Amino acid sequence: MDKQFDIFNFGKKKVSKIQFIDPEGNIISFETQLAIVSHYLHHKDTEYEVTYKEMAQRFIENWSKLLDD
Repeated sequence: MDKQFDIFNFGKKKVSKIQFIDPEGNIISFETQLAIVSHYLHHKDTEYEVTYKEMAQRFIENWSKLLDD
């Protein structure tokens, strides 16, 4: 998972249009997706990364697929 993004990729490919649904059926906003990923990256390789790891990795994987299109 060493994919790198920049703000221009997000704007050009409209990554913010990807919708994710949480377990309760609510749409997870792009701002929330970014917050989850940034919290995960901030706590990566610490005991606290587990809180956001699964969701953050799912967002990053899906963003990567979109950016590769």
